[in-house]
Amino acid sequence: MVSLSGAFQAWSAVRITQSLEEGKRTQAFSKQILDQMDNLTGDNETKGKVALIGLYIIAANDKDKMNIANIALQSGKSNLRDAAAFLLRQECKELPELSTCKNALDMLARTEDVSVQRQVRKEDKLIDQSQGALQQDAVETIPVQPSPVALALEEITTAKIAATDLQGWIYVGKADASGALRDDRTINVPKKPAPNVDVTTTTSVYLRSQGTIRSGSSLGIIPRGQVLRIYALSSRPLAGGMEAVWAKVKTQRGSVQGVP
Repeated sequence: MVSLSGAFQAWSAVRITQSLEEGKRTQAFSKQILDQMDNLTGDNETKGKVALIGLYIIAANDKDKMNIANIALQSGKSNLRDAAAFLLRQECKELPELSTCKNALDMLARTEDVSVQRQVRKEDKLIDQSQGALQQDAVETIPVQPSPVALALEEITTAKIAATDLQGWIYVGKADASGALRDDRTINVPKKPAPNVDVTTTTSVYLRSQGTIRSGSSLGIIPRGQVLRIYALSSRPLAGGMEAVWAKVKTQRGSVQGVP
């Protein structure tokens, strides 16, 4: 009993010491952030990027790195957001199995989705202002636009697919009454696919938690040339007898093919 009590006291002393040291380290790191705040929030974009990269490099652990990146992504400053995306891309594209890279993927997906929803609202407004607009004309999807955040998100998603399978919904395209897909299709088959078939993406496409661009959340960006197994379909009626088609898919691990 005495030995157990002594061991517990020793363990408690170590834990208290570790907590105190962690508190001191966090306090010191917070001071470093405050010392660089003028650079991070000022008008000089170069100084802001240098300050951010410096803080990221000196971060004592992965948690601090993710906190710094998250602050930058949500800062509202494009230069800090793009620099954070670059840092996360370099950190995780080669080692997606790192626990921090799931956080990186989630942070980038949330940041990209903010941009997507802003674009949806913008296009919806343009449609509402046009003459003869119908409810069926509402925006159904937003194509992936090149940006540092989108590039980082796609590369980290691609690296994750090489290690594990991902599931979610993608926009397939608009289909007419015969099932023929129009020019906005994202897969290599010309007609509306059936469940339990494999298709290949012909463009980068958002992977989402629900079969719509308007709700749910972004799970990543599927790269062009990725083989997907379709498990279910969802459609929404559009004007002129058309329908917008979404598919619930699962990636095939490591299966990226060349697409003409």
